[in-house]
Amino acid sequence: MPDTAEPLYDAERQSSSSRTAPINKQGAQKRPLSRFEPYSGLNPGALRNLMTEASATFTQGSIARHIAVTASTSAVSLFAVFLVDILTLVYVSMLHDPALLAAIGIAKVLMFFNSALATGLIIAATAVLSERIGHHAAGSIPSLTASLLMMVFAVCGLSAAVQLSLAGPITHWLGAEAATYEAARSFIWLTLPFTAIQAVMQMAAQILRTSGDNSRALKVVLSAAATLAVADPFFIFALDLGLNGAGIAFALSACVSASLGVYWVRKRVGLVLTRNLGLLRLHAVRTFRIALPAMAA
Repeated sequence: MPDTAEPLYDAERQSSSSRTAPINKQGAQKRPLSRFEPYSGLNPGALRNLMTEASATFTQGSIARHIAVTASTSAVSLFAVFLVDILTLVYVSMLHDPALLAAIGIAKVLMFFNSALATGLIIAATAVLSERIGHHAAGSIPSLTASLLMMVFAVCGLSAAVQLSLAGPITHWLGAEAATYEAARSFIWLTLPFTAIQAVMQMAAQILRTSGDNSRALKVVLSAAATLAVADPFFIFALDLGLNGAGIAFALSACVSASLGVYWVRKRVGLVLTRNLGLLRLHAVRTFRIALPAMAA
């Protein structure tokens, strides 16, 4: 298998205005240090230690245990998300209005499309980030994580904007009646923009999982499920907001979980925003080369 991580890492060092390291004892020049290393939110030594630990997490010990832990935490995450979605449907059904249930169905179709885009990017992020961790390219990881988060937010945000502009024709194409569309319109406008923030949460959780921090990745997803489980009945019934309350609860859960995920990515993996468009383009090309087939599938 060709070595793709090091050439890309070299291209990043050339794209960024790197400084040159001292000459070693043999007279050979060490590799230039990335200008992002001092600005990762961690000092370079601590960042390398974290990446060494992340690499060791999956390269040492029982393979069966690694598979069991990663699979079980991922399964619990998915179960929690689907369980809370079912609870939302149960709460809305208690309003005894079939049009509201149909409205949720229409909104979920649109949200599913954004979720598919996010999943494709997350699959690509796992591949690209795993290469960096495996090559101990600690200096490039903080800028890469920022690029991955920005990419998933931009892609899902753009998709949501297009869907909102075409919400009317899409709902009619899906066969919705006028009453259903009116009920769905406000819910769609409350939830669809926040699917981009939810995608940031999903990407942050996957970054943590890829770096070997399965427990925090699970907690990020569970924070979304727990927030939604508490906020749904509060906004729907206590504040008597009905379907709009469910939309507000979804928005709140996305913001809470994304904030927690980004915070832990910054503290545990490293996160640095860059205005270097060339570097962002390199990350995007490498990521979308894997993401586009995953999205299509």
